[in-house]
Amino acid sequence: ILSGDHIYKMDYRPMIDYHLERGADLTVGVMPVPLEETHRFGIMSVDEEQRIVQFHEKPKDRDKGNLASMGIYVFNANTLERRLSEGRPEKARNDFGKDIIPAMINAGDRVFAYRFEGYWVDVGTIDSYWITSLELLGANPAL
Repeated sequence: ILSGDHIYKMDYRPMIDYHLERGADLTVGVMPVPLEETHRFGIMSVDEEQRIVQFHEKPKDRDKGNLASMGIYVFNANTLERRLSEGRPEKARNDFGKDIIPAMINAGDRVFAYRFEGYWVDVGTIDSYWITSLELLGANPAL
């Protein structure tokens, strides 16, 4: 599952392999962001195996760390179907950052972080879209 307001260059195969090797229910693409920008992202804490132990959607406090969700998710299909169908449809809570990921962590599902080191920019605001557009028009764009 991919968010639509990001610009990045990623080969998904290594992330999928990582997901399968760990027998994960969910793998979240992540990368560090500046602390002053953490309020714009889902921020998580991981253990030594990169298993996500806490997830905070757009935290106001800067003390939650700076490891941000990239909005790139690899799910075990059965797990995703089960999580999306839990509860009555009129009361279903299906926001990934606010509902599904925290519920999976709390239930003990195997939720892992996949650290990405390539080019990735969130263009979910007018300012970030404008700045990124100008950067990519430059003589030597980072992408």
